[in-house]
Amino acid sequence: MVYVTLALHAVASLGAALTQLNLLGDTFESSTEPEALTFTWTIMQAGAAVALAAAWLIWCSRTRAAAEEFAPGRLRYSPAMAVGSWLIPFGNLYLPKQIADDVWHASSPPSPTGATAPRTRLNIWWGCWVFTMLTSPLHYWEAIVWADADNLKSESSGTSGVDYDWWYTHELGTTGWLAVTLHLLVVPIVVATALYVSQLTTLQQARRGSLTS
Repeated sequence: MVYVTLALHAVASLGAALTQLNLLGDTFESSTEPEALTFTWTIMQAGAAVALAAAWLIWCSRTRAAAEEFAPGRLRYSPAMAVGSWLIPFGNLYLPKQIADDVWHASSPPSPTGATAPRTRLNIWWGCWVFTMLTSPLHYWEAIVWADADNLKSESSGTSGVDYDWWYTHELGTTGWLAVTLHLLVVPIVVATALYVSQLTTLQQARRGSLTS
């Protein structure tokens, strides 16, 4: 489920960004035309984000429960914090990483030196998460206002009477271009997250197998 929702999130963000880029230079007779074109992607982004959040919390809960089997009573936070830590303002910038470190350590193959499996994917994923948290206001706000009247430039020709005509052109502006960039960056962030999920899942499966063999 996590992989599916990650893919949906990437598709929704990529589709929204490409739609905005395709609108550049287009002209519209009404200021509501661009809204109709982007509304579907806005809804898709919202739905994908909610689905991903739910799937992610479930996955975190399951990996924390599995880690408890490997190292009973030795993890720093309660199993409930595997979910609750993501919902604590500001705490979600460091608590989930501490829990992820404990889960990774408990899930790593036993080593005489106490060393864990390489944490490269874990650390890259966490860096992506912090970046996502800090930039999410711009990411989601611009997804809502991209095609509203503030991003449309009114142009006209003629002065009066039958020669007068007007139209709208779509412009992104500085924040709009930043938002497009953030939406495009969702794709590599999703890939990094999927690689982390894959490695931790593999570690836990191997660890469980060693306990039952």
